[in-house]
Amino acid sequence: MQKKKYLKKGKSHGQKINLVSGKSAKKTCALCKAQLHGVPHGAKTSATKKLSKTQKRPSAIFGGILCNKCRSMIAEETAKILSGKESLDLRAKPYVEIMLKSV
Repeated sequence: MQKKKYLKKGKSHGQKINLVSGKSAKKTCALCKAQLHGVPHGAKTSATKKLSKTQKRPSAIFGGILCNKCRSMIAEETAKILSGKESLDLRAKPYVEIMLKSV
C-alpha cells in the first residue's frame, strides 16, 4: 500500500505529490492467525519483493502459510485419513488435501 506524501515546492509550483511505499505487515498463520517466524517483515514492500525465494519464506511444507502447531495438526489429520479414521476439521480440509497429494 502506498501513502501519499505532499511536499510544497514554492508558490508558483503548488504541491508536488511523492508516493511513499509503506512497510510490509507481519505475516500470520492462515488458521490460527499467530505470527509466522522466518518470514521477513518491517522493511519496505519493495525491499521484501526483491529478496530471493529462499529468503522470503521457509522451505518446509506450508512454510510461510501455517505456523508449526497448525502444520503438525495437519500432519496428524493426514495420518488419520491414511489410517482409515475419518475425523476431519473443516478448516484444515484444503491443507490436508494438499498434503495427501504430496505424500
